[in-house]
Order: sequence, then C-alpha cells, then structure tokens
Amino acid sequence: MLSVFHRRNTLNVGDLHGAPSLYFPLNGQAHDLADWQGRIRGAVIVGGGGLLHSFFDAGVQRLLDQKPKRIIIWGIGVHGSPADPLTLPGWLSDCELVGLRDWGTPFDWVPCASCMSPLFDDPPDPVHRVVVYKHHDFRTLPDLPFPTMHNCTRQMQDAVDFLASGEVVVTNSYHGAYWATLLGRRVLAYPFSNKFRFMRHPPVLLAKGDDPLPHVHDGASYPNALRQCRAANVAFYERVRRLLT
Repeated sequence: MLSVFHRRNTLNVGDLHGAPSLYFPLNGQAHDLADWQGRIRGAVIVGGGGLLHSFFDAGVQRLLDQKPKRIIIWGIGVHGSPADPLTLPGWLSDCELVGLRDWGTPFDWVPCASCMSPLFDDPPDPVHRVVVYKHHDFRTLPDLPFPTMHNCTRQMQDAVDFLASGEVVVTNSYHGAYWATLLGRRVLAYPFSNKFRFMRHPPVLLAKGDDPLPHVHDGASYPNALRQCRAANVAFYERVRRLLT
C-alpha cells in the first residue's frame, strides 16, 4: 500500500494542492505529515510544500521509525529563516529517491507538482498592472493600494485566476511566486523564509518595508518555466513508477 504525505489540515491553498498524487496516477492514501498517527505499510511518498522544517521533524521521525519499504521525496523544500544557508537534513540519505524543489542541491530538481494543473495552460491577458497576493500567516508584505488576495482559499482556480490578472505579482507566498512565474508574470517577493532564495526561476526579493513601485519593471518573466517544471515532474514520475512497479 502506498501512503502520500503532504499538508492537508491547512488554509494554505498552495500546500493543499501540492501533492503529486493529485496530478499523477499514484493511487496512494493521503495523510497530513504534521499530525498523522497511523501505521505505514509499503512505500511512502512525501511530496509538496516546505516540509524541510523543524515543525515537521516529529512526523518525519515517525515515518523513519516505522521503516517503510521505501521512502520517496517529491518536490519538497527548505523552510528556514530568510538568511539561512541551504542546509539539508541527514535523513534524506535514508530515502530511496529524492527530488527537491530547491535549485542547487546535490539532489534532482523537482519543483512542486502543482505545475501539472491545466489551470496554467492558457492564461488570459492581465487586466491590472500590479496585484498583491498575501500569505495569511506572515506579515512581511505591506498594505498596498492594488487588488489584493490572501492565500487562505481552498480553490486553486481562484488563486490562479487572480495571479493571472496582474502584469506584476507582489507576494510573500511561495506558491504565489511559483504560480505567478508559471503564468509568465514578473514577481516581486517579500520573503519570510530562505525558500524564496532557492527557486530556479527567482523573483525580485525585497526587504520588509520596501516600496515595490520602483521595482515593477525589475526582474524577469520566465517563458520556459512551465515547460521546465512539467518536464522535471514527468521525468520524476517515470522513475517513481518504475520503482513502485
């Protein structure tokens, strides 16, 4: 039996829609890594979100203690203080297959599987110069006089439609930055974590209190980002499929 771990008991739409089992035929039972208490049989996939964080250490340790048949890491990443270096936990060496969303690690780069959603296939033209997408738990982003949305919605389509409506997306949400990039938008980010510094397609990083308006023409869009992210996930799925067969 396959078990898939990600964030399920959360208001964060990015975490809710980051599990690879939502986009690939894995047929696994889903659990929240932070609060599960069950028993594991067979293989385990841990996929989606900034799960390389001390908050999840207890859940990871419960997995390791049960010695599952194999552990696969798919598209998770670091989540430390903004200035922290890229430091990875030693338990990754106990996993049979590892793909991390962070760029520049010793492991394969495999970004969040939410890139596989068809919501990114044909984005509309933007209707606003700037939109603001806020993380509901962190206050690093100032109040700004532009259309604003928080990431505490359960509907991924609502979030993607909003992000697509702006030429430039100002955000302190990882998935806000990631999804806006997949939509071809330029991104200005106010980081509350080091995870923003290790994106393959980096946004412009601003400090808390910075005025974003002087920077709306900074940075770049990445027209190949969606293709690259999807190709990495499809290739990783093939490795997972062969491993589980």
